[in-house]
Amino acid sequence: MRAHRSWMFVPGNKQRFLDKAAGLDVDVVLSDPEDGVPPEAKPLARSQIAEAIRAAAIPAKQYVRVNDVGSRWFLDDLAAVCDPRLHGLCLPKVETPRQVAQAA
Repeated sequence: MRAHRSWMFVPGNKQRFLDKAAGLDVDVVLSDPEDGVPPEAKPLARSQIAEAIRAAAIPAKQYVRVNDVGSRWFLDDLAAVCDPRLHGLCLPKVETPRQVAQAA
């Protein structure tokens, strides 16, 4: 397995940033509906990230940093972004193995 040389973190509520990520020569794009996105913009972030994943608009591997397990946004994040084209999730603020099991 080759190490990823570059990661681009993109706030999911900024469509122009997602669009720009599609043209960058990076190994991984990590879209974020979490800390960098205000609560009122989380639904927009989810839908824009999900569309980018479904459209395969970003040629790099795609990961999503979802909101933390147990937050009011976590299950909605999973429902929106889990797709066979998604390469993985980043789980923030994990404190117990149980939280990882819940996400799985």
